[in-house]
Amino acid sequence: MIAMARDRSSDRDADDDWSLPDCPRCGEPVTVSVVTGPDSSTLQPCGCSVPPATFAGFE
Repeated sequence: MIAMARDRSSDRDADDDWSLPDCPRCGEPVTVSVVTGPDSSTLQPCGCSVPPATFAGFE
């Protein structure tokens, strides 16, 4: 019996189809948006403060 491996190059191509959103203040990639109040959120890793609605629809 010969073990068959999946072609990982097609997986890499699919992974290239997405990217992290950019912070609207500093332009750094955003990994997390923490809502800190009704009108504010803190972005990570940059630490910028923006309205929570900035990333509405990014799920």
